Amino acid sequence: MICTSRQLICCGVFFCVTCIATGRVSSCTPDAGTVRSPKSEAPEKAEKIDAELVLAFADKHHPELAVLLRHLQSAKSNEFERAIRQLSAEITRLERSLERTPQRYKSDLASWQLESKARLLTARWVMSRDPELEVQIRKLLRQRRELRLEQMRQDRQRLEERLAATTDQINAAESNLDQQVDDEWQRLVRQTGAARKSVGEKPRVGQPAQESKQVD
Repeated sequence: MICTSRQLICCGVFFCVTCIATGRVSSCTPDAGTVRSPKSEAPEKAEKIDAELVLAFADKHHPELAVLLRHLQSAKSNEFERAIRQLSAEITRLERSLERTPQRYKSDLASWQLESKARLLTARWVMSRDPELEVQIRKLLRQRRELRLEQMRQDRQRLEERLAATTDQINAAESNLDQQVDDEWQRLVRQTGAARKSVGEKPRVGQPAQESKQVD
């Protein structure tokens, strides 16, 4: 499907609308009648999104989206900033995924790609009602659901492994509880003795210090 510039811009608008409708991004403009304090505005002014970095990410992971964004940018559409903010938030989320759970980053990125492609095709479907697009969208949605299912299976496996390790620790602790108490007591005794030797024994309260012996 070859799109004209006007169709691409309309597609971009629909794309942003689907992002908002699915809760992936909020509107960049405040609601009517909303009054913001200077303190609440300060962080927004300080926040600076590098559009070129965001576009580079789209070039690498979803080229069709990058083309759409650049058309919005050249048309100076208000939807460009909104789409860039949405994609920037997704990039931040993926970066956190890489830091916290590196083993899930690849599947999280794949999930985002499938979702982004489905949203973009849905925006095109809104304009054309092409049955073939619906088939493609349903295929993408199914792939994303299958990927999510596989992620949950992997999460369950990791939890089962942690549970098995914790169960082994509990069994080991229960099997020799008395011995552990005795070992800990002996360790405390040794530590106390070492501390007394390091500082020297002081006379008890009310007891005079022992006089040194006189040499005849």
